[in-house]
Parts: sequence; C-alpha cells; structure tokens
Amino acid sequence: MKKKKNKKKDPYEGAEWSLNTMKFTFNMYDMVASGIFHEKDNSGKQITTEKRKILSDYCSTAHLQYKKYLLFYICYMFGAAYAHCNYSKIKFIMNEEFLFDQLNYFFKIVKERYKNPKKFKQDLEGLDSLPLKKNVNLNKNFYYAHLPNLKKKHLLLIVRWFLDHWKKNVSIERVFYSAAHYISLEGDPILRDRKFVQDISSAKSHALKNIKKYKGKFSEMPDDDVADKKMWERSLNVLARTLPSKFSKFKKSGLHKKWPLRLSYWYLANTYNDEINRCYLSSKYQDKFITNIITKGPNMMPYGLKEIFKTEKEKNEEEASI
Repeated sequence: MKKKKNKKKDPYEGAEWSLNTMKFTFNMYDMVASGIFHEKDNSGKQITTEKRKILSDYCSTAHLQYKKYLLFYICYMFGAAYAHCNYSKIKFIMNEEFLFDQLNYFFKIVKERYKNPKKFKQDLEGLDSLPLKKNVNLNKNFYYAHLPNLKKKHLLLIVRWFLDHWKKNVSIERVFYSAAHYISLEGDPILRDRKFVQDISSAKSHALKNIKKYKGKFSEMPDDDVADKKMWERSLNVLARTLPSKFSKFKKSGLHKKWPLRLSYWYLANTYNDEINRCYLSSKYQDKFITNIITKGPNMMPYGLKEIFKTEKEKNEEEASI
C-alpha cells in the first residue's frame, strides 16, 4: 500500500493571513462597528435617515484611510511570513530574492481578491450595497486601496530598504515581530493561545448560523434576536476581551498587553507608521511614486475607535467640569 504524499507546505500563508487580518479590521471595527446595518444605535435610539446618510457617506470612503500605510503593512506581512515559515518548518531566507517573492505574491492575491472578492475569506456581502447607497462594492474598494500599482523597481526598492533598516529601526522591528507574535498565537502548534483559537471558532460558528439564517443581510437581523445576541456576545470575547499573551516568547513584539489582539493591527499602525515612513523618507531608497503614496490621504481611524475616543473625551470633559 502506497503512503499518501504529504501536502506541500505553503510558504505564502503568512501573506494571506496578513491580508485577512487587514480586511477583518476594516470589516469589524470600521463597517460593522459603524452601526450601519442596525436599526438602532448603541443607546437604543432609532437611527434616523439623516444619521444613516452620514454613516453611508463615511463607509463608502473609509477604505481610503488604508492607502498610505503601504510600508507599514509590508513590514507587517514580512513578520507574519517569517513566523509562519518558522513554525511550518519552511526555510525563511532574509534576502532580496525571498522577500521580493513574498511581496510579489502578496500583491498578486490582493489583485485576485479585488477581481472577485466573493471567492475569498473576509468578504462581507452587506458591503456590496449600503442602506442608502447601492452598488458601492466596498469589498472590492478595500482591496483596490491596497493595489498601489507598484512596478518591479518599486518592490525592489522597498525590499532593499527593509533589509537595510529592519534591525536598525525599532519601529520596523516592533511591527515585524508583532505580526510574528500575533500569527503564532493563532497558528503555531506549540505557542498558540488555545482559548483565543477556541473563542474564534465559537464566534465564527454563531456568525455563520446567522449569516445563513438571514442570507447575509445584516440589516434584516432584528435587534432583539436571541441568536444575534449570542453571536455578538461571543464576538465580543474575540473583538474586545482577548488580550495578547506569551510575551516572554516574543520579547521584541510591539503588541500592547492592554489592547485587544484583534485590534492590534490598528494599534500598531497608529503607533509605528509615522516613524517607519520617516525612516524611508530619509533613506537612499526614496522614490517619488512611493513617497506620494505614504504621505497623502487620511490617517486610519476605524469608526468603532472614533466612538470609543469620543466617549472617553466626553467622560474626561465631564470629570473635569465637576
């Protein structure tokens, strides 16, 4: 009897995981957190047509916030690729050829998902049309924001810049090892956080039941639906209550002990992106086309975080007035 051949190990799963993590941040902390799919806001008040129009306007352009983080998400992707290869026993080579191949593949899958987002993970059917805006195709738009039309010469410049600076620049190093830390908590057979993985599975299971029940139409889920409440309770465990762990195994990680793991992509971008860009802009690898990408456009601030910071500001102002 012939032995079955082992499934060939995929050296690109780190790149795919990175893209899924980026899209998850957009889906959950930006689109879903905006409340656009619900009839009532967090205080229980009916969402007015005027408020819904504001939310639709925001959601239809939110993907533009992600464009200028090019160098940040490349450093992040390299870190995830590094960890995935290590725990999968695939040789990771820190050289120009290997990193160029990883980067080339990353933009290849971004392009594939842009062309047909429905075939891949993290596609939200509700983002094809919003309550007051039809055919906005926000799934496609998110991927388009990560297709900066870089040529081979640009990719090589970025890879060479990274190789020259990743050990010298603390921000690059922190982002690299943070992605390695995060993906390991999900996928490393030895270092994974088993409770986190279990919570993800539970939240996903309930979400899939609801999506099947309402055929992906979030706006049709009643706010008092018991299954919906269970789904969100389990989702909250993952989205807001699960913190990074095992820092002793990832001493160079930039993850924050008090910031939810699922929110760490934004936390890292907000904390380290500016310094990463400054490093590039002062380097010999600076190129006008890349410079235009990383210096223009709005900063990333998912809608859910705007509400959190707004609440915190109001709370502080209220305490100060007492």
